[in-house]
Amino acid sequence: MACGGSGSGGGGGEIAGRANRPGDRAAPPVTAPPATDEASHQDVTRLVAEATGLADRFWRDPGIVEDPSHPDLVRYRELYTDDSPTPAAVEDGLRQMVEQGEHYRPAASGFMREVEIYQWSPPPDADTLYFDTCSLIDRELVGPDGAVLSTDARLLFVGGEARRVDGEWRFHGLSNDVSRTVPLAPGAARPGTCAGFVEAADGGFTSVDPTDPATAAPAPEVLG
Repeated sequence: MACGGSGSGGGGGEIAGRANRPGDRAAPPVTAPPATDEASHQDVTRLVAEATGLADRFWRDPGIVEDPSHPDLVRYRELYTDDSPTPAAVEDGLRQMVEQGEHYRPAASGFMREVEIYQWSPPPDADTLYFDTCSLIDRELVGPDGAVLSTDARLLFVGGEARRVDGEWRFHGLSNDVSRTVPLAPGAARPGTCAGFVEAADGGFTSVDPTDPATAAPAPEVLG
């Protein structure tokens, strides 16, 4: 989600939705199913859940970036393709927040973000999956004195990409096209909203053409 600044966008335990349950760890299989096998959807769903869940926990506690070898940071980098700029962008954003003494916290709704994959594009090959995500964001940016500096509440839909590398699915990122965004009243988001889109889509395909250069390689989201 092309979210501006160090922490805007759409990049732990309070995260709602199936896609971000604590403990949802993407266990790498010996050989992951190809994109042409619908079983790959489960692998990628777990992958995106773990990556976005970790990112949201980082924004709650940016100081984690001061230990580059922290197991959660190491794991986060491992979830992404080697050419994805998302992990480095997230760590840069965390450093900026540490310098400014800022962090994010859930709004009155009690959670920061839920992310759900609700539609899949026909795979262009066995090693690439494109999908559409729903993100419900409701959070507050807090300054060093505990005052709320800004709020971020919205429902947005962005495309994403995963690639199978050496037999393992890895996340490449989410699109920075936030044109499909619905502003919300801060603190009023309802957990489970995105899960409703998953149920309605019922694993359907998007209308996105993965061979279209405009959509084939989405730029990764700053927050992961």
